[in-house]
Amino acid sequence: MAKGDKIEHTGIVKAVNGRFVDVDIQNRSACSGCHAKSTCGMSESAIKTITAPLPDFEVKPGDVVIIEASLNQGFYAVILAYCLPVVLIIAIIVTGNIAGWSETTSALASIIALIPYFFVLYLLRDKIGKRISFKITTRK
Repeated sequence: MAKGDKIEHTGIVKAVNGRFVDVDIQNRSACSGCHAKSTCGMSESAIKTITAPLPDFEVKPGDVVIIEASLNQGFYAVILAYCLPVVLIIAIIVTGNIAGWSETTSALASIIALIPYFFVLYLLRDKIGKRISFKITTRK
C-alpha cells in the first residue's frame, strides 16, 4: 500500500541474520479482496521474503513489523522490470518490420532479446539493490 511518498507493507520477521532481517510479506493481487475470488480463480496470493537492514530497535522472529520503500524506488523497479522490456519489444518488432522481416521473425527476435536484457539486470542486481532498498520502520 502506498502512503504519501512511501510504499508500506506489514510483514512478519522470519529471521535475523547479523546485520540483516528477513521479513515475510503477503503479496496479493488486486482482486484478492473480492467477494467472488473463491469461485473466480483469478486471485493470487503469495508470501515474499524481503531482506532489510537491521533497524535501530530490537526485532526477533515472529515480530510483526512495517517495512517500507520510497515511491521513487518503486517507480524505478517498475521501469526496469516492465517499461524498458516493453519498449525493447516494440522497438525490435518495428525495426524488424521496417527491415522486411516477417511478423513471426520480428516477434521471436523481440522475445529472444529479453534474454540478454534480464541477464544484464541479473548481473547488475547488487548495484540495483543499493538503489532499491527496504527498511523496517516500526513494530506493529
